[in-house]
Amino acid sequence: MTNLDPGRMTQLPLRRPAIGDLVLGHHLGHLRATRRLTADEVHRRLPARRYLTPRSLADMEAGRNTVLRRALDDGLALALARAYGSIRAADDWEATLDTHHRDCETGTSNPDLSFADTGPGSLHRYQLLEQAATTLVVTVAGDLMPAPLHTEAMRQQILQRLPSARAALRSRRRVYVTNEARCGLCILYNDGLPLENNALWQYHVDMARSQAFTARLERPGGGVVALINESLLHTYAQAGTQPWTGQLQHVARLAEGTGLSVRIVPLRSGQTILVNRVELRFGQHRTVTVTPCGPHETLYEDMADDRLTAQRRAALGHRESLELLRRAAVGTLELPW
Repeated sequence: MTNLDPGRMTQLPLRRPAIGDLVLGHHLGHLRATRRLTADEVHRRLPARRYLTPRSLADMEAGRNTVLRRALDDGLALALARAYGSIRAADDWEATLDTHHRDCETGTSNPDLSFADTGPGSLHRYQLLEQAATTLVVTVAGDLMPAPLHTEAMRQQILQRLPSARAALRSRRRVYVTNEARCGLCILYNDGLPLENNALWQYHVDMARSQAFTARLERPGGGVVALINESLLHTYAQAGTQPWTGQLQHVARLAEGTGLSVRIVPLRSGQTILVNRVELRFGQHRTVTVTPCGPHETLYEDMADDRLTAQRRAALGHRESLELLRRAAVGTLELPW
């Protein structure tokens, strides 16, 4: 079992909470909630330290203090992981902090503003923050809609391309439900699936995200804005077959009857989306920009991204975008050249 070297977390600002505290702390709060533990019960499981109190643990889970970093610097990684009921969390901290330590030393990461989560559970930690965010703005750079908006036909089409993920098609264990009473992803996480089969782990996380998206889109004020390149509509329309047209029809139905707002970035705008990003808003005062970089890496920036803001300004309104989406779905969208 890993034993974090003291001082690794000092590469983050010591006197004030940073984005890394939010990412890792929120995961610990989830672990505690799914095990139905109170902050007092977790506190009683930990070695005595003046800075470890039920109140400071609650603030740690909300990313409002630096208690997690202090505990790791004190060599309490294993004790903390045990107290929260997941020994594997200590391995995650090791992988993530090794990378962050290196990034800070080379100057490729600003500890005040950015944090690269490279641990095995990074996808689950992102999914939890996405689920907790007040609103989402999702940008689509490639030729695939966001995973939570995929139809089942599209999901299977993607999985068929990945030999290591074909087992997902045969998996009948619906263990990806994520709430405060039960978390199937935590079961898979503790069983080591993220290290054994990246594609299958991604599949289950995407299913959990899809469930959370469905619930969010049905809630008043819990909507999602999807910024999509116009070129994606033409790519899908030219394919003219399932699952591509079915995917367009599915997104159009969601945009018509739920909290999904579709905004098309026109080709003529010069603001083509080049990288998939998600803007998470937490209330009125905090915006976090997230860039997925693979099955074991997620980059967080504790600020709004100017490029995303420019793309949102250039995008067509919801009604005009929805009309383009409908036309693409029935094959009547004309090419702009």
